[in-house]
Amino acid sequence: MSSGRKVVGFDRKLELSWLDVTAAQIAAGATTDELHAYLWEMLDGSVSAGSSGFNSDRGKTVTVLKRVWCLVPEDLIDLRDRAVKELSEVDASERIAIHWAMCMATYPFFRDVASTIGRLIALQGQVTLAEARRRLAEQWGDRDIVRRASQRIIRSFVAWGVLREAGVRGRFAAPANRGRVSASVSELLFVAALVGEDGIELRRLEQHAALFPFETAALYPLALSAHCLRVERQGFDRDVVVLA
Repeated sequence: MSSGRKVVGFDRKLELSWLDVTAAQIAAGATTDELHAYLWEMLDGSVSAGSSGFNSDRGKTVTVLKRVWCLVPEDLIDLRDRAVKELSEVDASERIAIHWAMCMATYPFFRDVASTIGRLIALQGQVTLAEARRRLAEQWGDRDIVRRASQRIIRSFVAWGVLREAGVRGRFAAPANRGRVSASVSELLFVAALVGEDGIELRRLEQHAALFPFETAALYPLALSAHCLRVERQGFDRDVVVLA
């Protein structure tokens, strides 16, 4: 397990509406303290604060929401700002893709869960929670936090409509149709998939397992015109996409 795969972080089941509100507060110019107070009050009645405050379920949920949209690493601020702008211009189906991009970019564990689900669905059409947990334990270690967090993220996928129950408890399948996204939203998703990577072969990135819920725009022409993606030729016929 690499040093980048130690801190799981994303261990809450999130509602899309919570992500919408968080991003809207960022767009409105809320400070970190203002956002924290707003989210704390918003989650009252939905997530328990208990007696432990910051370490309560509500405190941990607020932390995840803030790290997705507010407390992003410096090298992701441009991506975050572009994502906030896109949210004001897209319909409901593409909003999921934008939140997905930010979750992938800020939480490697989220991206690995999405990749694991996408690969298993591509191989066998369905995926069980036990299979996903087993694959993730190979990458992140066989730890309680990995088991809990993977279940909560998968339950988030179901709540967001990108996975559906497949008749048996703990078994899931993808919806019949993937959500089609525009070129600008596709770019956010591709950039998020490249975060932390030296580069990904163009064909692999275009079919990246973590993007399984979405029908993205063609990558090659997009990468040629995007300001934050670059195509590099390696060898005779190998095109690799890197972050510009």
